[in-house]
Amino acid sequence: MIDSYANYFCPKFYAYLDHDEKLDFLRNINDHILEIANNKVGTYPLQAILEQLITDNEKDIVIETLKMKAMDMLYHSQGVHVLEKAIICFEDEKLQFLYDIALENFLKLANNNNGLCIVKGI
Repeated sequence: MIDSYANYFCPKFYAYLDHDEKLDFLRNINDHILEIANNKVGTYPLQAILEQLITDNEKDIVIETLKMKAMDMLYHSQGVHVLEKAIICFEDEKLQFLYDIALENFLKLANNNNGLCIVKGI
């Protein structure tokens, strides 16, 4: 997903997987989600895949990882866009962890050009 050319393939590939294959795919990328999200190339296919998540199972797999990695993404110029996409694509109750983090770190986020994107998005 971080390859300059292969990244275009990943969201298309994901769309053709059956439900169980999608869950396996998501579990596999979760181990590398920080590297993918914070990468200048990888952030785009990851965001495109977030837009394709339909079932609660798919969303829950990603949310569990985002809960652990959100702080490392909030201040990163690429990673923050993945969190913004999550705000657009996921239900509020699934994002409560992110709202809690934003409230706890409000001043730091509001005074950081990357973090400010999340404060404005919430």
